[in-house]
Amino acid sequence: MLTLKMTVQNQDIFRTREPGIQYKLLLLLIFSVAVSVSWFAFQGLSDAACPNDVPKCGFSPSIKVTSDTTQASAAPGDLVIRVKKPLDNFNLTGFDLSMPHGLPGNITATPRCSHSQAQAAADVHAKEACNADTKVGYIETKVRISLNEVITIKGSLYNGAPVGNEPGRLITYIPDLGEIADNESVLISSPMTIRGQGDGIDTKVEIPTELWDFNLFQMDIHINGKTNTTGTGPFMINPTHCSPGSFNAKFYGTYGGPFGSATDKQGSGSATYTATGCGGVPFNPRITVFPSTMKLGAATTMTTEISQSFGEAAMRDMSISFKMPLNLKAIPDPCTAAEVAAGGAKCKIADLTADSWLLPAPLTGAIYFGEAGKTYMSLSGLINVSLTGSINIDAAKGSSGISVSGMPPMPVTKITASGISLFKNPSKCTQGEVSLSASSHAGHTSSSAQGLNFCPYGEPGKTPKLKVRLSPNRRRAYTNLKAEFKPVEPVKLKSLTLSMGKKKEAVKASLKRLKRGRAKTKRGVKLGKLIVYGRKSKKTVRTELRAKRGKLVVVTDRKSLKKLKRSVRKAKKSKSKKRYRRSRKALSSYRKTVKKIKLRVKRSKIYLKGIPKKVKVKRVLISLKGKRVKLLRNPKKAKSVTFTAKVKTSSNQSVTAQKTVKLKKAKKKKKRRKKKARSSSFDHAPSVPIQSGP
Repeated sequence: MLTLKMTVQNQDIFRTREPGIQYKLLLLLIFSVAVSVSWFAFQGLSDAACPNDVPKCGFSPSIKVTSDTTQASAAPGDLVIRVKKPLDNFNLTGFDLSMPHGLPGNITATPRCSHSQAQAAADVHAKEACNADTKVGYIETKVRISLNEVITIKGSLYNGAPVGNEPGRLITYIPDLGEIADNESVLISSPMTIRGQGDGIDTKVEIPTELWDFNLFQMDIHINGKTNTTGTGPFMINPTHCSPGSFNAKFYGTYGGPFGSATDKQGSGSATYTATGCGGVPFNPRITVFPSTMKLGAATTMTTEISQSFGEAAMRDMSISFKMPLNLKAIPDPCTAAEVAAGGAKCKIADLTADSWLLPAPLTGAIYFGEAGKTYMSLSGLINVSLTGSINIDAAKGSSGISVSGMPPMPVTKITASGISLFKNPSKCTQGEVSLSASSHAGHTSSSAQGLNFCPYGEPGKTPKLKVRLSPNRRRAYTNLKAEFKPVEPVKLKSLTLSMGKKKEAVKASLKRLKRGRAKTKRGVKLGKLIVYGRKSKKTVRTELRAKRGKLVVVTDRKSLKKLKRSVRKAKKSKSKKRYRRSRKALSSYRKTVKKIKLRVKRSKIYLKGIPKKVKVKRVLISLKGKRVKLLRNPKKAKSVTFTAKVKTSSNQSVTAQKTVKLKKAKKKKKRRKKKARSSSFDHAPSVPIQSGP
């Protein structure tokens, strides 16, 4: 603070009666006051915001946050973060901003702009630093350049590409500083970090010298949370819980005025931000289980997935219960917390991954079996998450459960635990179940369950049927095959493998005859048919098996193709667009379906894959004319052949069916007798000596 001191040696000077001297002193006093006031006014508006008494200069910036909506889980259309400071404070050079816990940003909502691209645009003073589809908001800054003049400088806000281990960046670009500095651009690249175990997002804003040197006193950051140019959800949504939250800022100031060396100061501020209307936030986590095998009595490795949709409330607590027998031999020895921290290889239960749209890559880790019924879960990646839960094992009842509480409010799309080898399938037909109960940070509760049917198709005593016919069924003979698999009830199939016996007692397949160029026609030589009967007649897929270019291929059935083409022609004549479109779609889907089906014959097995996923199969028929091209041959000495059909369903259940076919003796080859050459009677006549002359 500037002070003017006037020292008057003669105390009686004001008492003089001479009017000239009094008038001069009054003018001097008025001039001194005017100089003081002018100096204070100049110092309050200039680039040096403080007078010469720097230690007493204030620094008290503030933060204020407003939004067009505070509805929980909703995307704010205009989230405004305002940073403001008094004019006579230290210059504001930057601030650290901590957003409320549970206020996530979706970095995949738009493409991301790289720092190098933005810098290249700033170097040539372009109007925009990045592509329009990366823009997520704008910025307004206010600077007072004279006593009565305030200018507003605008810029754009972009979704920036991360650098190093960051989840993302916010890029601010001001193309023109206007009256401050013509043809000058400002680029601010603010890195984002995730606080703690996914508790919230922090960012750092560094204000360049071109702005704070002219006493920037207000900055408004406008974020459009509804931005969604990639179709993966909005750029930002409000917290999915209604617990009190706040934006916290740490401000940095400096003073470099003419009355001393530069001096730095720090300040802080906060603004409350609490979401409302949590009752309408969805919360429906789902559990899905994939056993490695459904064979009765077999040890199985379990993969468990817990999934959530975008915008659902974040899970706080969850409990998973398994109702199926335990594999006691696979339960590891427990570890202490120190052993888990050191790696915990001996007590590892399963591998663990967590996917979140907040993170560019999933977190990976493991679940460990601890002492005193504890479980330790650790995840690492862009952030590190460590949780302690409990495990309950009841060997007598054949059930177990894992519980976890205190999960961070980070939005999770999928949690996968794979390689869980604690279980064993039951030895008898029974029904197992895996269930999930969870609660959210907003106070919601939800449950989900999946049944595990260890009797194929849920009916004890019933088994799928396999019919096999060989013609001829004699040993050593080249034969034709007709096999029909029929499940207990219609089911979606992944694959079917037909085994035609074992080793020397098997029907063997040979493709040599197919490779000798017998199938030279465009469609090849017809060798049989493959028909997949659906639950509904419309879903039945009929195909032909042909020898083409030395291979056995699946092609469209001529009759089915003609029928579909005929319906297309009729629809076209009827001039009904809907009917024509429907018939064309049926024709194209039939062709695509047949193209996906693959049938392969190798040695003594037939492999069938690519069965339509949407079709609930009622029956599968495979017919091969192996005799025609000497494709299939019966064994030489076996009295019977056991055919085994192994089927995998869409739910990873494996089902088997067997059929034994008896073989007849091979036909004996008639030995051909060598025909002796016919001889004349002269050849068999006795030799008589010929006498010459009388």
